[in-house]
Amino acid sequence: FHERATMIRGWDFGLNPTCVWVTVTAKGRIHVLGCVVGENIGLEQLIKEAVEPWQADNDIHAPRATREQGFGLGAAAGFTFRDIGDPAGLQREQSNSDRSAAWTLQQMLNTSFEAAPPDWPARRDSLRAVLNRMIQGTPKLLIDPEAKPIIRALRGGWRYHKTSDGRLSSLPVKDIHSHPGDALAYVTAVLFPVEDLVRKVQNAAAMQVPVRAPAKSWLGL
Repeated sequence: FHERATMIRGWDFGLNPTCVWVTVTAKGRIHVLGCVVGENIGLEQLIKEAVEPWQADNDIHAPRATREQGFGLGAAAGFTFRDIGDPAGLQREQSNSDRSAAWTLQQMLNTSFEAAPPDWPARRDSLRAVLNRMIQGTPKLLIDPEAKPIIRALRGGWRYHKTSDGRLSSLPVKDIHSHPGDALAYVTAVLFPVEDLVRKVQNAAAMQVPVRAPAKSWLGL
């Protein structure tokens, strides 16, 4: 990691709260570093039992002062954090109208929450475009082998429901695989809106510059 790197955390909430850690290089390549998924627990439990331990194990921390020279250099300087996720996290809890998932996140991790676009096509098309982009012969999206929930989701776990007559549902099935997929798609929808990608393709075409356009197939679409 380089000095003053930004660590992006993508969030999905509900009874299977999920966090995915992402960094983006100067060339626009996306590195998925890890992912944790809770099963029938709350966000507060996920942060205490999985998010904070994962960050501690991987030395992912905010900048901290040293006696000799103020804040450290390079990886020792720590990271700035950007938290992007499910817009439903802004909704207040029924049991406590003063709280929401976003409020809990901000209080526990001393951060600021950004809500991603609520509509599925914006998230689907952004992630699909990212998955089909290459940068200098290497995929734009690189996933660490340790980020197993993301790998399982993108290898077919995250899917649409198919009826007996072959029709597909309009939204993916909500299960243990959809939460990691959604957490990542919230990040790509904010950082790489598909409208911007299409605009770049159109501008390059107008200038007769060859580009790699997004492919049309992903999740059966």
